[in-house]
Amino acid sequence: MLDIYNALFGRPLFEGMFMAGSLPLTVKLSALGALVVVVTAVGYVALLYQMQRSTQPPPISSWLLWLALDAMLLLAAAGKGLLSIQMLTYTVGTALMCLVIYSRGVVTWTKNDSYTALCVALSLATWFLVADKTVAQVIALAGITVATWPLVSAIVARDADESWFAWSFFVAGSAAAYLDGEQLSGAWCGALQVVLIGLIIVFPNDNTAQART
Repeated sequence: MLDIYNALFGRPLFEGMFMAGSLPLTVKLSALGALVVVVTAVGYVALLYQMQRSTQPPPISSWLLWLALDAMLLLAAAGKGLLSIQMLTYTVGTALMCLVIYSRGVVTWTKNDSYTALCVALSLATWFLVADKTVAQVIALAGITVATWPLVSAIVARDADESWFAWSFFVAGSAAAYLDGEQLSGAWCGALQVVLIGLIIVFPNDNTAQART
């Protein structure tokens, strides 16, 4: 069984190099990494579809902060000569979420959002100063967790109509990332996404639910 696993997932599905301007970038993508990309992309499509039907889109603050973190991680990897297709998928998907939320014309920003943004900015600044890879990864994941707070608050207050079905694709992506060797980030993000799904189920958006029945 282990031999079959290694034959399927133990070697890169794709490996190459290309130039981004004057910067050479190496791309490596395993079969599990490709699975992460596919299920994550499906998750974003499901969220975008849900948002078009929703009367109460999620707060833009969480998505903006996630975008800042995703973009910094993507650029940090590029600075080391690597292009992470998985992180590129997250960055593009999150940027689309921000654009669609903004286009709905229901953008709000509270003091709590500002406090959350400050905490995320501090985590980013600390992340830049830390040399240890594991510690830096924990700091980045802590920033992602803090950035989730505005969305969690909106879900609990029933002010955001979220889809547990859409978020389940992200859980699948995190599980695939865990199996692909990203144990810390896969387990951390997967647990965070499971918590979000639990909150969505426990605190459904009553107004939207009644409008659909």
